[in-house]
Amino acid sequence: MKEILKHPTVSAILGTVIGTIIVTPIVAYINKVNVIEALILIVNWIKNFITLILTFQVPFWIIIVSLFLFLFIKKIANKINSQGPSYARHSIEEHYRQDKINNIL
Repeated sequence: MKEILKHPTVSAILGTVIGTIIVTPIVAYINKVNVIEALILIVNWIKNFITLILTFQVPFWIIIVSLFLFLFIKKIANKINSQGPSYARHSIEEHYRQDKINNIL
């Protein structure tokens, strides 16, 4: 679970959601809007966004087939990479020593 929270996309989404939840009552108070009404507007916006994505006119079977194809190709790529030479199995972070860009070390 901790690895999922460290992923940049997940942390950005969580930060945005938490920030929205914290800022909404403040903005509602400043604009003299009921806090409950502001939260209801946010929930309705989220529902409309999900509805928009789900009604994008893409058949569900294409999404499922694409997902399975992606996972299959990823599994094959991982298997090929694990059978390669030993130096290829290490990440670049383990072997990176120095770099020179524009004559700056």
